[in-house]
Amino acid sequence: MRAFVNVLRIIAGVLLLLSVTLNFVNVVARYFFNASFHWAEESMLFLMVGCVFLGNGVVAWTGRQIRMDVIIGMMPRRLHDALNLVAELVFIATALIIVYFASPVILDLYSFDQRSQSAEIPMYIPQSWCPSACRSWHSWWWCGSSPAASRTHPANRVTDRRNRKPQNSREVSE
Repeated sequence: MRAFVNVLRIIAGVLLLLSVTLNFVNVVARYFFNASFHWAEESMLFLMVGCVFLGNGVVAWTGRQIRMDVIIGMMPRRLHDALNLVAELVFIATALIIVYFASPVILDLYSFDQRSQSAEIPMYIPQSWCPSACRSWHSWWWCGSSPAASRTHPANRVTDRRNRKPQNSREVSE
C-alpha cells in the first residue's frame, strides 16, 4: 500500500509541476511574444483539481488532515474512540455518496464524448478525479492499512494536560 501512496504522491507532484510550468510558459509567451495559449487556463485548472484530489488521498491515508480535536482530546478514551469512529463513518459515507452520484454522470460524459471548450479535453477525465480519490479513501479505510489508524501514529497522539508529555490518545486514562 505504501508503494501505491508513493505513486499517488508522485503523480500529484507531477500534476502540480505541469500546472506551474504551463502557467510560466503562458506568462512568458503572453508578455514577451504577445501570444498566449487559449487552452492553458482550462488545462491548469484540471491539473490542479487532479493534484488536489490525489493529494487528499495521500493526506487521508497518512492521517495528516487538519483536525479540530482540542475538546475531543480531553474526553475519556471510550468517548474519544466513539467520536473518532463516528467521524470515520461519516467520512466513508460521504465518499460513497460522492462515488454513487458521480459515477453515472461520468459515464454519460464518456458516452457522449463531451469535451472541454478550450482545451478539448474529454470531460470524463477531470470529472473522474473526485470519485476515484473517494474510492481509494474508502478502500484504505476498509483495509485498515492506514498508518492513521495505528495507535502509535503521530496523528493519534494527544498531549497529557497534566504532565505535558505526549501520549497515545488510546492510552490516556479516563
